[in-house]
Amino acid sequence: VPGRTHVRLRQLHQGVPILGSELVRQTDGSGYTVSVFGTIHNPLALETRPTLGIPAAAAVAEAEAGLSLGYDRLPTLCVVPDGSGYRLAYH
Repeated sequence: VPGRTHVRLRQLHQGVPILGSELVRQTDGSGYTVSVFGTIHNPLALETRPTLGIPAAAAVAEAEAGLSLGYDRLPTLCVVPDGSGYRLAYH
């Protein structure tokens, strides 16, 4: 819609993004909020220190895929909601 602006806010847990968790605020041309929608999660009790570092995670991904990720496609740490709670993963 002409004049509409969307602002996306992603949710972090201890500085780590929660996969699929964001709110979107839509405003009209005057700056008034038209809608707010999205998904947020309750506060977590999850340690965000990974057991694998980025180079080790990249090596696993490269071995599984059979190709080189390259410097610009290194994995990033994230929190993944699943049916029973949350876990750390590389995306």
